[in-house]
Amino acid sequence: MKARHEAAYRGRADDLGMGVVHVGRIEHEIGHPAVSRVPHVEVALHQSTEARVAAAKRHGYSEEFDLDLYFLHDVPKAVAEAGASHQRNEAKIAFAEPCRFERWPDVPIRVIAGRDDRFFPIEFQERVAKERLALTEVESLPGGHLVALSHPEALVDLLLAR
Repeated sequence: MKARHEAAYRGRADDLGMGVVHVGRIEHEIGHPAVSRVPHVEVALHQSTEARVAAAKRHGYSEEFDLDLYFLHDVPKAVAEAGASHQRNEAKIAFAEPCRFERWPDVPIRVIAGRDDRFFPIEFQERVAKERLALTEVESLPGGHLVALSHPEALVDLLLAR
């Protein structure tokens, strides 16, 4: 069992026959980059911001983006400090290049979200999973946007439960 936990934690879901697992992210539409002049993509980005701001108002925290508030609020301090020296900017290609495939692969696809995600509130992730992946279920667990850092054991247990 320990080897299975370690494999799942390292992101080797394919080695465990899990298919595609998306954790705490929104799926960009196939054929389009995350940021573009395509009107419906801009609408989706605007909707994610609206969802984030609405959740902030509903739960009483700042609407202004702050890394600690939106990403690290539930990550143990020692984990956040240990990771600080490994930070790097996200590759621009992730937001500029379109997906280069026609459809999602014919494998099981799961979406797992932290119930306390302040950056992509769970309601938003549920809607996007339904619209873009045709999924009716988003699995959730305690934690925020970086649930793999804040609740790694719970995430691995959920991954291995199926």
